[in-house]
Amino acid sequence: MIITEHRQQPLNNTLAIDHIFDRAVYDTLAYDGMKNIFISNKFFSEEHQVPAFKDVNDFTLQINLDFDPAEYSSNFLLIYDETGYMDYAFWNGSNPITMYVPEGTYDIFAEFTHISGKMSYIIKEMINVTGSTSVDIEPAEADNYISVRMRNEEGNVLEPGIFNPGENISSSMCLDRSFFFMPSGFNVYGSNYLLEEPLGSDGPVWDFYINDVSDRYFISNSVFGTGFDEGSYFSKFSLNGIETPVLLENNPDNLVYHEEQFQLSPLGDFQNAAVGFSTLTTLVNEIDMGGWMVTNLPGNTFKGFLDNPVNDDLFNVLVFPTMVDHQEMMAPGWEEPSLMKGNAIVSSGGQILYGSGNSALSYYFLGNDYYYTETGKALLPFHPGFVFTGEGNAGIRQGNNSPIMVTAAFVVPDTSDFVSVLYKGMYGEVRETDFSTVQIEIRHNGAEFYSGNYLDFLMDFIFLPTDGIIEITFTNTNLEVEGLDGKNITKLIYNADLADEPPTLQMLQFRNSQDEVTHVFDSTENGHLRLAGADFKYTVTGEGREYYAYNEGNSIELQYSLYGQDDWTELELTENPDYFFMPAFGNYYEASLENVVVPQNNSWFDVKITCTDATGNKQEQIVSPAFKIEQATMSMNEINNSVLSVYPNPFINEINIQLPEDVKENYTFKVSDMTGKVIYIEPGKSENKFVWNGSSLPRGIYIISIESKGKMIAHKVIKK
Repeated sequence: MIITEHRQQPLNNTLAIDHIFDRAVYDTLAYDGMKNIFISNKFFSEEHQVPAFKDVNDFTLQINLDFDPAEYSSNFLLIYDETGYMDYAFWNGSNPITMYVPEGTYDIFAEFTHISGKMSYIIKEMINVTGSTSVDIEPAEADNYISVRMRNEEGNVLEPGIFNPGENISSSMCLDRSFFFMPSGFNVYGSNYLLEEPLGSDGPVWDFYINDVSDRYFISNSVFGTGFDEGSYFSKFSLNGIETPVLLENNPDNLVYHEEQFQLSPLGDFQNAAVGFSTLTTLVNEIDMGGWMVTNLPGNTFKGFLDNPVNDDLFNVLVFPTMVDHQEMMAPGWEEPSLMKGNAIVSSGGQILYGSGNSALSYYFLGNDYYYTETGKALLPFHPGFVFTGEGNAGIRQGNNSPIMVTAAFVVPDTSDFVSVLYKGMYGEVRETDFSTVQIEIRHNGAEFYSGNYLDFLMDFIFLPTDGIIEITFTNTNLEVEGLDGKNITKLIYNADLADEPPTLQMLQFRNSQDEVTHVFDSTENGHLRLAGADFKYTVTGEGREYYAYNEGNSIELQYSLYGQDDWTELELTENPDYFFMPAFGNYYEASLENVVVPQNNSWFDVKITCTDATGNKQEQIVSPAFKIEQATMSMNEINNSVLSVYPNPFINEINIQLPEDVKENYTFKVSDMTGKVIYIEPGKSENKFVWNGSSLPRGIYIISIESKGKMIAHKVIKK
């Protein structure tokens, strides 16, 4: 796989734009002006990595390049076959280029650069090499002109280098292109372009020439423009085989406008904060081809026009609205932006569809847009239980909801990378801005082992104990939700002697009865939550690949409490096996909020979620605040702020009940369990004080209530 980067000399632009791909698996082959060339054989899965044979049994392939060096330069040649064999060569000024390959049938990919900057591609298909074989290649064979244009909502072609004085930025255009070789299922060649200067009369340099090629080749093009006053623009175009010149352009009627706001965290820096976005281009839903990161867009609102539906096409483009919350000083001289990255968004049927990626193995944490399997890296699909549309969800403001923690564990002796963490907002955004604020406390067999900042723990390479009971508590207070101080406290408890990782919560989301994603509900009947979690086994294959496998036996318990009260009541979870989702998410559950006891209007609540795996290892985390109920369920408090008195509480057999003075007669006495089921009811009572015998009740938590004239007061009691 070869990737070329093409960058115009940038203007004095305040936008920060960078192409992102996994450079760790690429080698730099050449640098020519504003063009970089990278190559990687490691990009392919093991079955595609056929070694380049160089012995006496190889056959000679002579490639004669016919071009004028004053007009063209030849960058490289690729030769490959349908088994996954691949080799390359550079033109060094002499002809012919000689390559030695095993006997077989090959395709040859040649790239030429014209002095104008435009590329010419020649693809020779199905060349049979059975002895000394000669092939002629010249740029003139590329007689099909392929052009790509992006049009705005008014139908005008977008161009780079247009200054926007109101925002003090200039427009930029970016494009990613890939040549996918269908028979072997891998990407042969990719290129990306950053244009920040006005276009010349002959159009953008990403236009190219190519000869006729069969449908054995799929060519993807994703393009976006940013820095325009109306917002950014995103679209994608594809070709399957080429026989004639082609103009690829989007239909302006298909553009869907989208706005998404962000809120600074308590660490946020108003001077350095900036909105941006990142993109991710994927091929055949398997290969992460990288994308772009753009920051320093003005304001706190992402504005974009999207025409990037996820469909049956062989490639897709995801867009992630992003906010730079502040700049983080990682070490002296090393400062990097700390981000909040929103859900992936795509256009779908004239509206915006929010995706819900989740966990994957990466350097710092379990949480990215791709994951690793036994055979390689793949794009993480959207989970059907957490995907939602932009219609009806316009009020979502990224960063104003308390996050959950996703934990990754590595049972590897003598390593400080045993546990890594990621904070994800309940809407699904990645919250890197919380990463450096986390405090970590570690206990070994009950005794304190370490206490401090999580980043310091990583940077100091502190090795965790490899035996006994380990308890790790992460505390993150970098939260503020609608003026309330928030926090996430996550505790991991595991037996290091078992060499087994603790489980993890993977996703949490609240919705109302209209299926809108929100954490504020007008009543308990209008709210429910969805969550996913599982026990995952960190696995390293013989080829050195790392991935997470699913372990059976994890259970999840859900509790709620009034905000900051730490007085927990269980809510019943219902598992839906139809939404079991691997990779990454695991088991899927839902719970209704209709049985939540709300003492007064506009009450905020915390949740506690406990995952316990088959060996007894746990992850327990508190999300505070988690949701709000606007309508109280105990509305009789309006009667002179009266109070129901019950004692003793907890009780064993009998319990004394004292009514307020303003409750005189003809009331109904009820005892209910925490699911709302009525255990005992006695209407028409009139005593102001009485004793009730609850000796027949099982141990547990119950609600005692007094109802009169449509109003109610209630009290929670505990039976020992």
